[in-house]
This record gives sequence, structure tokens and C-alpha cells, in this order.
Amino acid sequence: MAFDPVLHILLRSFLALLLARAAWHKLHDLAAFRDALDAYRMLPAPLVRFAAVTLPLTEAGIAVSLCLSNRAALAAVALLAVYTAGIAINLARGRREIDCGCGVADRHQSLSSGLVARNIVLIAAASTVLVPAALRPLTWIDAITVGAGTAVLALLYSAADNLLANSTRLLPLRREAQHA
Repeated sequence: MAFDPVLHILLRSFLALLLARAAWHKLHDLAAFRDALDAYRMLPAPLVRFAAVTLPLTEAGIAVSLCLSNRAALAAVALLAVYTAGIAINLARGRREIDCGCGVADRHQSLSSGLVARNIVLIAAASTVLVPAALRPLTWIDAITVGAGTAVLALLYSAADNLLANSTRLLPLRREAQHA
């Protein structure tokens, strides 16, 4: 089974954009990301500061690598799996109130099963890039398809992310309305 090379380029472009954006937001407010990372209680305290710098740099490195090679998708899968495991472990601990640290510095986003589902979809997208691409010449319409497709995926991701963030904020209001 082989996928169209445009699908590979499109998914790599989207994942590179997503990881670059996440890295930029984390590096832009390193203190907030360090606090979010510390709240997960997954690392010994002395390692939190190191990981707070290393993780966004890793995201940036994977973003650049995705622009160059399909094989970088394996690193994206691994990183997303680590993030997903951290979220799932804290959800299992009953710790929904902590900030996910997903990369948007100006917005607190509590942990939720929706974040786990979102990351599983991203892992599936990155895994698709690991399947060999069919060989065919690329044309100018392919470039337009990749550009437009990347923009559409970024917009869909942003919309889904906003829905996830707002759904956790609206939950207390829903509970209050049910008890009234």
C-alpha cells in the first residue's frame, strides 16, 4: 500500500507547522510552560527546568526535520505518544484541573479525554507519513493542494482546539444549570 506523495507532503507540512507553533509558544513563555510541566508530576523537580527547554527545542527540531524527510514522522509519533501518555496518566490520577501546557501561552486548557483523542488523531496522521509514498511527478496543482490543504488542516485543528478548551470551561456551568 502506498499513499499519494501529496498526502505525505501535506501531512508533513501540517505537522511541521503545528510543532513549530507549539515550540514557539512554549519558548515564548518558558516559565508558564515549566509550571505546566511541573504540575504533571511526571519528572523529578531537578529535571523539570531541563525538560521545559528541551521539549520545545525537540518540537522545533522535529518541525524542521519534517520539512526534509518522511522519517522524521517517527520522532513526531514518539513525542506525541509521550505527551499523550502524560495527559492520560494525569487523567487516571484524577488531575483534570492542571494546564495541558500544549503551547498556547495566553490560555489555560485543562486536561481532558478530548486532548487524548486529539493526540491519537495526530499520531495517526504522523504514522500515515511512515507508509511509503507512491512515486509520481509533482505538478504545480500539487503545490497549491499542499498549501491550501495545510491551511485548512491548521484551521480545523485550531477550531477543534478551541472547542476542547471551551468545553472544559463550560463543564462547571453545565453542572450548575443541571442542579438549578
